[in-house]
Amino acid sequence: MSVTWEQALTISGKPAGLYFHCSTCGWEIRHSAPSIVRHCNRDEHAPTRTDNLPVRKLTAPGKTSWPDQCIPCFWDDNEQSEEYVPDTIPWT
Repeated sequence: MSVTWEQALTISGKPAGLYFHCSTCGWEIRHSAPSIVRHCNRDEHAPTRTDNLPVRKLTAPGKTSWPDQCIPCFWDDNEQSEEYVPDTIPWT
């Protein structure tokens, strides 16, 4: 069983908790993973030290990045919603 833990960052580079992925069952938590993840009939504990974990920047599925004036809103599972950031370039 291969499990991946990574640091998650927002598009703007702010911390977004931990990313979790299991290659066996395909379970993926893109950000804010809890300290214990139940999958494949077992409990997987998050690493206690996260400073040495690789970093994964959040993007919309199928996209490499969003425009700088947009930030993801995480109330849906698709993570494709966008919210206007004031004092930046207006939407066109």
